[in-house]
Amino acid sequence: MKKIETFSGSEAIKEIKQCAKKGASEGLYDPSPRRLRVPLELVTDLLFGNVGDVVVEGADNLFKATEKTEENKGVIFATSHLTDVDVSTVASVVSKFKHIGVTVASTNMGLWHQRIPYKLVGMDNFFQVPYGRDSSAEKGAIDNKYTLPFNGDDYLGLQEKITDSGLSVITAAHNPMSNIGIKNNGELPEKAGKLAPHLSLATGATIIPVLMQVEGQKRNPNQLNDNAIHLKWLLGKKIVRVVFGETIKPSPDEVEAYANVSREASYSKAAREEQCRILEAFGGKAILGYMRDKYDLVLAA
Repeated sequence: MKKIETFSGSEAIKEIKQCAKKGASEGLYDPSPRRLRVPLELVTDLLFGNVGDVVVEGADNLFKATEKTEENKGVIFATSHLTDVDVSTVASVVSKFKHIGVTVASTNMGLWHQRIPYKLVGMDNFFQVPYGRDSSAEKGAIDNKYTLPFNGDDYLGLQEKITDSGLSVITAAHNPMSNIGIKNNGELPEKAGKLAPHLSLATGATIIPVLMQVEGQKRNPNQLNDNAIHLKWLLGKKIVRVVFGETIKPSPDEVEAYANVSREASYSKAAREEQCRILEAFGGKAILGYMRDKYDLVLAA
């Protein structure tokens, strides 16, 4: 039987881990606790299964952005969400360099047994994004969750950890492709998510867009983007491509303007609409725009 190659065991990732280990020993990086790093790596390898090759582009952007400096105190890693593996994969890499927190849909913790993995590695490492479930969807359906209307006040605690503790955050750059009635066609959506640009504008933190593609994502465009582990997909070798983009830093004027709008958003409908417009424009141009430029159509097909 042929040996199954893992994501973390690939040459590209082993090189990155070596750089992280060396840098941490020199005081250059501040990695997450082992209690978080190890499970993230195990989960990533389990979900990916057999990996043929891992291609990492922009590793220097990762190394530079995660150095311990005042400028890099807290960094927002805005990942693509083309598969359900993207966020955990990027988290498994970045956790070797920075103390991170990961955002998860609140519905992922809806039942006691769903919370067990999070509790084992520390609930304080995860921050919930408010989601709801469609009661009209078929019972047990995996695609019946949806995001609730954006409210910046839901993330005040997370913002405080970014500004006061220098926490870096791994979050999706756009809504999951498995929302109700939406099929995963392996391509980026037109509309950006609001959380990554909000955290950046609300704290002044730097953003790094991270695009991740898995070979053949468009092979079955009618398949829902679910969490099921498909044996054929797991065993088949596949190329994984991870692109760390150049850093994006909001200007002081942008941060101030956003703060003014956010203060009024709690009581003004016009301000809430303006807040959403700012977030969608910033996220769409700076984050998704970069990912579209780097998207590899050949690999996706």
